[in-house]
Amino acid sequence: MSHILVPVMSQDFVPSASAKAAKAQSAEHANLTVLSSAGALEWTVSLPLVGKWYVHVLLAAGESRPCELSLNGQRQSGKVLDGTTGGWSGVHLKWFALGPFEFKEGNNSFRLEGAAGLPHLKMFIFSPESSLLRVEAKNLAAHGSGISPEEGTHRLLYGWSQVSFIEYKVHVPKAGKWFLHAIAAARSPYAYTVSINGQPQQGAFSMPATGSSDIDGLAWHSAGPYAFRAGENTLRLDFSNWTASLREFILAADPSGLPDEAMLRELERRLAEQERIHGEHDRLLREHDTRLREHDARLTSQDARLTSQDARIAALEAAMRKCGSCEDKIAALTDKLAQCGACAERITAQERTIADLLARVDDLTKKIAKGCPTPEPPPAENLEDIEGIGPKLAEVLHAAGLRTLKQLASTEVAELQKILKAAGGNKYARNDPSSWPQQARLMVEGKKAELHALQETLRAGRSKV
Repeated sequence: MSHILVPVMSQDFVPSASAKAAKAQSAEHANLTVLSSAGALEWTVSLPLVGKWYVHVLLAAGESRPCELSLNGQRQSGKVLDGTTGGWSGVHLKWFALGPFEFKEGNNSFRLEGAAGLPHLKMFIFSPESSLLRVEAKNLAAHGSGISPEEGTHRLLYGWSQVSFIEYKVHVPKAGKWFLHAIAAARSPYAYTVSINGQPQQGAFSMPATGSSDIDGLAWHSAGPYAFRAGENTLRLDFSNWTASLREFILAADPSGLPDEAMLRELERRLAEQERIHGEHDRLLREHDTRLREHDARLTSQDARLTSQDARIAALEAAMRKCGSCEDKIAALTDKLAQCGACAERITAQERTIADLLARVDDLTKKIAKGCPTPEPPPAENLEDIEGIGPKLAEVLHAAGLRTLKQLASTEVAELQKILKAAGGNKYARNDPSSWPQQARLMVEGKKAELHALQETLRAGRSKV
């Protein structure tokens, strides 16, 4: 849509109560729309596409007359067209840009209302662009003889007599076909031959008489489209007789590349399909939210069950603390058995009884552990004072749960052999643990002399004999 122009002459307003006042023009303001008291004027513009469009206004204003703007019956925020141009006549015409505003495809209403009247209006140009691609008539690049700015009511117009050609440098943003629109006045019909970049174009740029060759005769005239290249171009107009009085040229892209109705309908269909898909996504999101709420409810129920389990675990831990006295009783029995060295058979029988008790305690501990966390093990003691136990073997015994000398003293040799074999096969199984429980008991009982005597007979835990 770039540089597409839709012109509307200010005199083509919709008839209304203000029409009479708008047409009450003096000779100085001829062909300008004049409304000098409170009132409003409205125009209809037909646009090729829905979207945002700028409104370019050519007006004259000797003082500020802010206006309220309404589009299709909807009043826009703020005031517009409150600038001045230095006077009220046609020689003071200047461009002002408004917008962009949202318009619909087809006919749109455009209304200006002022508490103190309106600026003197000449024309409106609707464009998707914020600025017009303008070429002022005075900015000539080359010309024949007899060229001069007009005087009086011709001021700011350029006219020529008996000139063979005029030439302009025109910069366009992209290559393609462009229409050439002239804002000019002519006392009689005229025609130009158009050349672009030295190439003559088919069809003359002709203009009917506008009734006058001065400001009050300004009108909008179009020709083309002509092929331009991107960047700077040379525009040349050749003629042989008196020409029109020119104010400026405005270039606009050929709108033939606009989407046709079939393409627009297809785009609308795709948009409707996208909206349907978005609606389905919204439905799925709502279902997902429902499932999340159900899941939250289940989690709340699980939290309640976990609270109940924590209470049961606390009860089992209390029961385990009551069983701590069993270990003390076993240690006392072990002490008594150690004192009966002469009663070997009785000691052996009681050791078996103790082993059974230990097995039962171990079984009870395992059963309790199934319903509650494993209690914190006792602090590890240094087992390396035992002859035959080095740092590595101490780590193996600690890992197996034998963390204290008292535990080691009450452990069967066969059990120790199982632990060593499980830890590293033959690597640890070749160690002899047969003296470890006895050494541990002597340490626990504080019998240092007997311990020393025993260790003198050992090497790496084995008897020297």
